[in-house]
Amino acid sequence: MKQQIKIESVTIKESQNGKKYASLTTNAGTISCFESDIYNKLSAGKTYDMEISKSQDGKFLNARRLYGEVKDGFYGDEKETITVEEVVEDVKPDKFAEARLEKNAQIEKQVCIKSAKDLVISGVSKEDAVKIVKYLRENF
Repeated sequence: MKQQIKIESVTIKESQNGKKYASLTTNAGTISCFESDIYNKLSAGKTYDMEISKSQDGKFLNARRLYGEVKDGFYGDEKETITVEEVVEDVKPDKFAEARLEKNAQIEKQVCIKSAKDLVISGVSKEDAVKIVKYLRENF
């Protein structure tokens, strides 16, 4: 879960298997961080946006990702403004919906052919089988 975390202190410790990790005292309680590339960037007294996960038993918090330092509600050194027009221009058309409709039409055609074939095999005349399939396709 992504949250803003204010770091009060960073203590580097060593686990029982000899791996270094950081114990972070924060506004959200004690958080462990096993990623050196994350805990090396943290400083006491600063606020960061971080991805925090809970252990399965809910007893431990672990820092999983660092998004950046929060300064006056913004990331980084400069405030960046993004306009709606810029975001809209970057949107590319999604071809998935068109491909899905085409695939559904192919599947429907295959089902109709198989149904007509099954009707003919069961003794229904070819003309009647086509009429039955057309009726079912139009009404269901």
